[in-house]
Amino acid sequence: MTILLVEDNEIRAGELKRTLSEHEVTHVTSSRVALEALSSSSFEAVFLDMDLDDGIGAGLKVAEWLGRSNTRPRIVIHSMNTGIAAKAKRLVANVRVIPMVRFWKAREEGELERLLEEALG
Repeated sequence: MTILLVEDNEIRAGELKRTLSEHEVTHVTSSRVALEALSSSSFEAVFLDMDLDDGIGAGLKVAEWLGRSNTRPRIVIHSMNTGIAAKAKRLVANVRVIPMVRFWKAREEGELERLLEEALG
């Protein structure tokens, strides 16, 4: 599966890339670069943080773009910013929100791979 990982936190990005290593993962850290990637390539899934290098809530720009586009990747929002994540969820179809508390709990319990694969459906 081709996945766009939009995450600026190095630790979370590393965990996600390791867990998703059987997939083809493209990692970016800002909404600007994510939009460039989405405009030039096709992805089956997007793992999307809301607070990125280019600002708090910047992931919402990506969600807005996805909501207007003809592409329909699976979208997994993983963010500590639950308010913006809820707004993003209303903008796009085929979305799953994983609160960061759940992400870290699954990691501690050795269940992160199962959680992410479940989110990919």
